[in-house]
Amino acid sequence: MALTFATHDIVPDSPTNNFATLNPLIGSLTGTMADGNLKYTMGSVHDGLGSNFYVSSGKYYWETYFVSKSVNELFVGISSIDEPLYESSNIGNYDYKNTIRYYSYNGNIYYHNGTTWSNASYGNSFAPLDIIGVFLNLDDNELYFYKNGNVQNSGTPINIDSSTYDLGSLTIRARYDDGGQTSNPSSVFVVNFGQDPTFAGSKTPSTTYTDANGIGAFYYQPPTDALALCTANLPDFTPTVTEDTPQDYFKTVTYIGQTTGGALNWDSNTETGTVSVGFQPDLVWAKRRDYSAAHVLVDSVRGARQTLSPNASSENLSEGSGKTLLSFDSGGFTVGTDGDYYTSFTASGSSIVAWCWKAGGAPTADNSNTSGAMTANSVSLNGTLQSNYTPAGSPTIYPKRMSINTDVGFSIVKYVGDGSTNNSSPATVPSGLSDVDVVLVKNLDYGSHPNQANNVCNWQVYHKSLSSNHNLLLDVANAEYDITASGAGGIQVNNGNLQLITRTVSQTWNANVNDSGDNYIAYCWHSVEGYSKFGSYTGNGSADGPFVYTGFRPAFVICKCSSDTTTTNTSWAMYDNARDSSNVMNKVLYVNQNIKEGYRGDASTAATDIYIDFLSNGFKVRSTKEEVNDSGETYIFMAFAEQPFKFSNAR
Repeated sequence: MALTFATHDIVPDSPTNNFATLNPLIGSLTGTMADGNLKYTMGSVHDGLGSNFYVSSGKYYWETYFVSKSVNELFVGISSIDEPLYESSNIGNYDYKNTIRYYSYNGNIYYHNGTTWSNASYGNSFAPLDIIGVFLNLDDNELYFYKNGNVQNSGTPINIDSSTYDLGSLTIRARYDDGGQTSNPSSVFVVNFGQDPTFAGSKTPSTTYTDANGIGAFYYQPPTDALALCTANLPDFTPTVTEDTPQDYFKTVTYIGQTTGGALNWDSNTETGTVSVGFQPDLVWAKRRDYSAAHVLVDSVRGARQTLSPNASSENLSEGSGKTLLSFDSGGFTVGTDGDYYTSFTASGSSIVAWCWKAGGAPTADNSNTSGAMTANSVSLNGTLQSNYTPAGSPTIYPKRMSINTDVGFSIVKYVGDGSTNNSSPATVPSGLSDVDVVLVKNLDYGSHPNQANNVCNWQVYHKSLSSNHNLLLDVANAEYDITASGAGGIQVNNGNLQLITRTVSQTWNANVNDSGDNYIAYCWHSVEGYSKFGSYTGNGSADGPFVYTGFRPAFVICKCSSDTTTTNTSWAMYDNARDSSNVMNKVLYVNQNIKEGYRGDASTAATDIYIDFLSNGFKVRSTKEEVNDSGETYIFMAFAEQPFKFSNAR
């Protein structure tokens, strides 16, 4: 029998342009999705969902048609990227982290500022058969709602200025909610992001309208300059060098270690001893997959053969025997012969994974200046050695060497501590970046330090999603802690400069980040649209775990529970697309553990159920385990792209 399609079943999605839809992976939805994830029948109280597109700049318009309304509350609006969409309690009592904006059926505007709910008179009430338009203008921080083509509130916009409201850097999503009810709702709505002005055959437009780029089809005329939510209207990968992709700056590779000819030969199509990456990396982090061997990390600022272990407090080691990374090459890196403890680069016959980043290139000189321009060639910026580079922000400590890539928000900084203990005016080190979301810092001179209370110098971690004045330690599974009250000080960030904070107790040293005369290395990142994302999510303890939007198909994700003080299994979980090429993914490694793939976070037992999925626009947690999804706990993450959402496909 021949299949027939209604006109509204044929939408203008194509391999080169996909329109937004509702996202069934967000929250624990109880309703029914239909018509290509554009129509939703709500199934329980507090049932809400958002779109699969998130935007942080530009002007966008979409429409919602309400087919029926079975309860007395129905909302349409926006919320920040981190806002939960499924609520287990009354909408007025939910502890929201970020501001949201709802246009309600009663004509009021509802908003939450992170502490309390408020509402105010806004526009006309709406009911079934009405079409509500939303115009989100992130260029001017304004939000407008329309009822049946008529702008509400006399055209006066709602201010969504991030200086006033915490909107997750103005990264917004659509939201629909049957909140605050005590009976089972069954309200039905259909959304049009530009692909179906008939709303699944419910309406017959007399004419249709395109967006400002001539794309899409809307029931009502979109506002001036407004765009449809579709991939054709999304920005390209931020670095604007012709034909650049995320894989020109980050890539995961796997290879088999061999000792043929005293070096490695993992692919007959490559030069013996050379691991092909596709670019010359400045940071290579390797781990044996099949054996309990240490992680090993080498960067171009310290130089080849200089190894650190992210899972240990050990100091910088020089592997002169050749059992490590020997050189950074134009297309990858070269490794040497088999070794003993630090075998994650070279172990004979072993399966090895290497995560590779491109920074700004290798500096060739040490800086000796403390003001003005740094010594010539001590800084390499975006692939070019600098003869006259002056750090921004008047830092108090000038680095010895810097490798900076401003296109993708990554820098490597080597500095010498000055021992400062003035927390009201802390010592500062430039990152070379306009802002910093994540910093990893390691003392290069000591693993065990004579001035340290526990005689260990840990890896210090700053992450933007941690509590104020809190850090984590990379080489242990501990929860975040107050760097001004315990530990050995830590890192904060201000306008792209690293602030070196010391303890507030009697000790005047700070071995982890700023002991006088000690050498340190800092790896610094900030989020770049389509390439990297650093944020947090809240675990729900369900196999239908949180969906985390990144804006790209991930190549590499690290997750860490930052709130759990029991630390039993809360290690730094690592996933990548080279070891796990399809969903579901379970070949987990841990930053702070030397164990092989597929174990629990405490390294005690093998486990195959620490699941996540890599998606076209983020990742979805599928495990109930505390490594990635303990109920109510906060998790921070670091993610790097395989392909921006604009060009990516689902796995």
